[in-house]
Amino acid sequence: MTDVPAAPCFVHTPDTHEFWLKEAPLDQQRTSPLSLSSGWPEQALVFDAVGTAWRMIVPGAARYRKWYWRLASQFYNPIRFVGISWEALRSYELSELLAVFRRQVSIDDDCLTQFYEAEEIYRVLDDCRSFDDILAVWRKLEAGDEGSPS
Repeated sequence: MTDVPAAPCFVHTPDTHEFWLKEAPLDQQRTSPLSLSSGWPEQALVFDAVGTAWRMIVPGAARYRKWYWRLASQFYNPIRFVGISWEALRSYELSELLAVFRRQVSIDDDCLTQFYEAEEIYRVLDDCRSFDDILAVWRKLEAGDEGSPS
């Protein structure tokens, strides 16, 4: 197993609306002090292209969890690039990623379902047999092309 996920990766923070595609470079991420103060990177579950689930680690992020950073980030919260290291957690089954995608469609606030109805997306996801199939659905939803998302 390598020490970096195979790009692209789907990033999901459990119990939130957060679900997005992370492409290379994987050694950095745009984020803010407010996100770091909430422990966001460590909470995110990252599904890579070859079946491994990962956790992001931002070296030095713990300093943002101090009370004064939490307070300051409410008023001054610039977006910046931070370095990332990675921790491989486990292998994942394609069905787990599909379940996350389906759940995100069900709670979507018109990002994933902006151009397609949820039922159309579910139907196409049911036919996915590989990470590349799921990625193709994502790209279609992102582009908003006319017709079916298949």
